[in-house]
Amino acid sequence: MSNSQKKETRCDNSAALSGRVVITLYDAQKATVKRRMESSNLIVGDGVEALLYLIAQNSGDPSASSFAVTSLRLGTGTTPPTDADKSLESEIYAVNFGVGEKLVVPANREVIFSHTLGTAEGNGYQYAEAGLVMRDAALPTFSKLFARYVHPPYAKTIGVQAVYEWHVSIRTSSN
Repeated sequence: MSNSQKKETRCDNSAALSGRVVITLYDAQKATVKRRMESSNLIVGDGVEALLYLIAQNSGDPSASSFAVTSLRLGTGTTPPTDADKSLESEIYAVNFGVGEKLVVPANREVIFSHTLGTAEGNGYQYAEAGLVMRDAALPTFSKLFARYVHPPYAKTIGVQAVYEWHVSIRTSSN
């Protein structure tokens, strides 16, 4: 078949990376929902670049485990997130995700990170920002920040239990 006879096959497939955060605040004594906040968040530039390195896996690149999202960070900052963010604006509290707090859901093409901030954890602050943080702080051109979210502030006290649920999804034009 000559070059003039070959038909070019075109594939129109686009993919979008997105994040969505749900924060549910419970009255610890009554076990009732006090407030629920849900919104999209920003997967920051370093988070997107980390995914590119995970796909490439060239020799000399940081190891795949360097890019694992391992912790939830909370702070009091109120500046809207930007693609260039390297950290939370004002980090106050950090917790590593435990067993069962990171769930891959292939059917939904997402990872769900969740953590419950119990009545004895992180008290005494007006939290207004949250972030997902990658494992390795020593990456050559990366911060540890994967995603950042700014939300209406809430007071964390012994009477409040806060449940964070963070969905990171990859959607294609076919799903």
